[in-house]
Amino acid sequence: MHIGKVIKEARLEKGYSQSELAQKTGISNSYLSQIESEKQDPSLETMEQLSEALDVPTYILFFKAMQEENIQNPDNKRFVREIKRAMQGIVDELYSEKA
Repeated sequence: MHIGKVIKEARLEKGYSQSELAQKTGISNSYLSQIESEKQDPSLETMEQLSEALDVPTYILFFKAMQEENIQNPDNKRFVREIKRAMQGIVDELYSEKA
């Protein structure tokens, strides 16, 4: 999944409009729209701002965006698939407790 889709998903889970999230992070609404529509990749600084505003650690956003098809080695693909499956349960459990 592209990082923009992950950000959009997290934004919607929080119930924020694009305008609200853009305002919370200090970035323009059009830039956020471009990130979410995969037309722009956010800088690390922007990722940190989005992460803070969404109350989701940056590494979780990157983890959710990790794409198995971008990994060439079959053993590594299997490893990533297994780790993602295991970690998704942990992430879901952690964030369901916060709500």
